[in-house]
Amino acid sequence: MKPCLSIIATVLFLLPPAQAQEISLEWREMIQRVVNDQPSLEAARLQAERARLEFRRLEASLGWVLQGGMRALHDVSFIGTPSDTIQAQTGLQRRQANGITWGMNGSYTYQNDTIVFSPALPNPYHYFTWDLNARIPLGQGRGNPDYHLGRRQAQAAEAAARAERDAQRDALAAQAIDLYFAAAFTRERILNAKTSIEFSERTRAYILDNMELGLFEDKDRLQIEAQLAGLRAQHRALETAWVEQRTALNQLMNRPWDHPLLPRISLSDAPLPPLEALVTRALEYDPTLRGLHARLIQVDAAIERARDRRRDTLDLSLMAGLRGKGGPAQIGQVASNDPAVAVGLEYRRALDKSGADAELAQARIDRQVIQQQMAARERALRYRIANLRAQILTHHQAIEGFREQLQREERRLTEAESRFRDGRSTTVELVQFESELNRTQLAVLQQQIEAARKQAQLTLVTGELWPREEHP
Repeated sequence: MKPCLSIIATVLFLLPPAQAQEISLEWREMIQRVVNDQPSLEAARLQAERARLEFRRLEASLGWVLQGGMRALHDVSFIGTPSDTIQAQTGLQRRQANGITWGMNGSYTYQNDTIVFSPALPNPYHYFTWDLNARIPLGQGRGNPDYHLGRRQAQAAEAAARAERDAQRDALAAQAIDLYFAAAFTRERILNAKTSIEFSERTRAYILDNMELGLFEDKDRLQIEAQLAGLRAQHRALETAWVEQRTALNQLMNRPWDHPLLPRISLSDAPLPPLEALVTRALEYDPTLRGLHARLIQVDAAIERARDRRRDTLDLSLMAGLRGKGGPAQIGQVASNDPAVAVGLEYRRALDKSGADAELAQARIDRQVIQQQMAARERALRYRIANLRAQILTHHQAIEGFREQLQREERRLTEAESRFRDGRSTTVELVQFESELNRTQLAVLQQQIEAARKQAQLTLVTGELWPREEHP
C-alpha cells in the first residue's frame, strides 16, 4: 500500500500546476463587489451617522437643567458685629420647543449674629425663598427658532451626507463601468487576434506544403509570415493591456491582483423608456441635486435665523413664589410666610444692525448661487440623459448594419480562400479579405460593448442600479 501511495504522490508532484479558472462576471456583480469592499464609502456612511446624531443634541437642549450651590462664611454684619452665615440655593430650568422658559428656584439662608440690638429680631435667623417663574419671548426668539431651524438644518445635513455618500458611490461605479467595458473589449480583441493567428498559421502551412508543387512562391511565404509576426506582436500587446486592466479591476474589488476574471457582456433588447421618464428618474435620484437641495434648506434656515436676530428683544417675565423667615427672639418665636408675585417686561434693541443686515444679505446671495447651480445641474442632466439614450439607439442601428456587412465579408473570404487554394488568388488578396473580416467582427463587438456600456451608464445616472429602498 505504501509504495502505491508513494507513486501517486510522485505523479501528482510532477504534474504541472492547475491554472486558475477564469470567473465569468457580469458588470452589475462587479459593481456590487466594488461597493461592498470600499473603505471610502464606509467613511461616507459614518459621516451620515454623525449628522444623524445632531438630533440628539437638539433634543437635549430642551431637557431640564439642574443647578445649585452652597457656601458658608464668617463676616461682619452691616452694623459691624461678627456674623456666621450659611447659604444654599437650587433650581430647575427648562426651555420648551415653543420658546417659553420655565424655572423653579429655591434658597435658604441661616445667619447667627453675636450681638442683637433689638429683642424683636430673631437670632439665629432663618430665611427661605421658593419661586416658579417663566420667561416668554415676544420679539427675538419667539417660537424658539433656534430649535426648530436647528432641526431643519440637521435633517438637511443628514440628507447632504447621504447624498455625498451616494455621489462617491456613483463616481466609483462610473470608474468601474468604464474600466470593465474597456477590459471586455480588450478581451474580445485578444480572442479576435487569436482567430487571425490561427487562420494565418493554417494559410502558412498550406503555402509551405504546396511550394514544391510550384503553386506558391517565396514572396507568398514572406507575405504570410510578415502578417503572422504582426498579429503575434499585436496579441502580446493586447495581453499586456489585459493584465493591466484586470489588475485595476481586482484592485477596485479588493482582490489579489492576478485573480482570474472574465467580463460577461449581455445586451438588453428591451425598448428604452421615453426620454421624459428617464429624465424624471435622474432628477429624483441625482446625488448632486439632492446635496444642493439640502444646502438650499440650510440656507433658508439661515435666512430665517438672520431675520430673527434683527428683531428687537422683548421678553415677558412672570414669577410667583413664597418668602419665609423666622427664628427665636428674646420676645419669643418669630415666623412669617408671605407670597411674592412679579410681572416684568425686558426690552433690548441693537442700535447698529449693519452686522445682522450683512448676514442676511450673504444668506440671500448663497441662496441665489445654489439655485443657479441647481438649474445648471438639471440642464446638464437632461442633456446627458438625451445623449445616452440617443447613443444607445444609434449603437443598435450600427450593430444591425455591421452584422449585414459581416455576412458579406464572410462570404467574400470563403470565396477568396477557395480561389486561393485553386491558385486563382494571391496571398495579398487573401490576407486583405481576412483582415477586413476581422475589422468587421471587431466593429460588431465594439458596437455591442459600447451599447452595453451606455446602458450601464444610463442605469447608473437614473439610480436604477441601486435597490429602491436606498433611494431618497
